Amino acid sequence: MRRPNELVREALATLVAHGHVPILSNGGKHIKLTWVAHGQRRTLTISRSPSDRRARQKSQAILRRLLRAEGAAAQSRPEVS
Repeated sequence: MRRPNELVREALATLVAHGHVPILSNGGKHIKLTWVAHGQRRTLTISRSPSDRRARQKSQAILRRLLRAEGAAAQSRPEVS
């Protein structure tokens, strides 16, 4: 099980590597990462207590989809360790 801080850290690193300035906010039971891309606000929501063992893969897939939708994923995708 990945801790939510690790999930947030990985998502932040990916967004910064793609040239975004993410804003971290407390959404109660969820942590929200928000950034602006091409004049549109994008949001990634991560649970504070992920109960699924695939939480990391799911959050990475959602982030990849958001980045692909804005065209940033066409660049080389940096690996986050």
